[in-house]
Amino acid sequence: MSFSCKSSTSTPLSALGKELQEIELQKKKCDQKAGSITLFLENCGAEKRDALDIILNREYKKVMDPLKADEDSNEVKKRLLQSQRDWLKFRDSECRFVESELLGGSAKHLLFLECFNKFTRDRVLRLYDYQHTTLNR
Repeated sequence: MSFSCKSSTSTPLSALGKELQEIELQKKKCDQKAGSITLFLENCGAEKRDALDIILNREYKKVMDPLKADEDSNEVKKRLLQSQRDWLKFRDSECRFVESELLGGSAKHLLFLECFNKFTRDRVLRLYDYQHTTLNR
C-alpha cells in the first residue's frame, strides 16, 4: 500500500486537514493488513512518514517562497531556515530517545516512526499557521 498526498500550491486548512486525515486512514488500513508482523507495521509507518515528509516540504516551501521574493525579509528567512534545521535535529534526537524505551526490542523502530510522524504532523500544522497568521501580517 502506498500513501498518497495531494500536491497543491494553496492548501486551505480544511484541505490540509482532510489530507492529513486521509494519510491517517491509509495508515490504519495498512496496519490492519499488517496484523502483528513488525516488519509490515514498520513499512506502514514508513509510508506514512514519506507522505508526511512530502507535505512538510510543501508547507515549508509555501512559507519560505514569499520570503525569498522580499528582500526586506532576509533576516526572517535566515531565522526560518535555522528554525527548520534545529527542529529537524530536535525531532530526530527526541525520537531516538523515545525509541530507546525498547532498546534491543524488535518493535523499537515502530516507536521511532510513531514519534517521528507525530512531530512531523505537528510541524506541518505549525508551518500552515505561519503562512496564514504569524508571517502573513
